[in-house]
Amino acid sequence: MSVADGGRNLALTQNGFKEPRHTSTGTTIVGVKFKDGVILGADTRATAGTIVADKNCEKIHYIAPNIW
Repeated sequence: MSVADGGRNLALTQNGFKEPRHTSTGTTIVGVKFKDGVILGADTRATAGTIVADKNCEKIHYIAPNIW
């Protein structure tokens, strides 16, 4: 498995480095680019530590007809 195939952590440990630790940021936002456009997706929950501050917030905002 090469680094390009997702073997980054394996390559790091084989070269004497510690494997990176997972960091949970509490949010999910993803963008996918394809031939005819882009798809954006995000969760809608906003947290403040362990408390859910808003169950239905918008994390992707309209700026202009071609910018979100």
